[in-house]
Amino acid sequence: MTPPPLPARQQLRHIDRLDELIEACNVRIEEMMRPFEEKVALLCEITGVDKKTVQAIIAEIGVNMSRFPTDKHIASWAGVCPRTTRARARGNRADSERGARG
Repeated sequence: MTPPPLPARQQLRHIDRLDELIEACNVRIEEMMRPFEEKVALLCEITGVDKKTVQAIIAEIGVNMSRFPTDKHIASWAGVCPRTTRARARGNRADSERGARG
């Protein structure tokens, strides 16, 4: 079997190097999450939440929730809180209807 052309070999080496860097990052993340193992395990029990998601949550907001007085505050901070626009407050739809018309 002949070796792949030079550009393909270079790309394959680059992919291998990126895989190595990703693995090094994963090892570092695991090291940094070690103090929070119990909290990670607890949060992983939430349906639809996996270990990578929990790690991202802890990296973004930490484990001290005292700065968020309610669940609504953290939802708002995370950008997952529904909002009302002025147009909706008056009863007008601010966005278009979905689906076919006819």
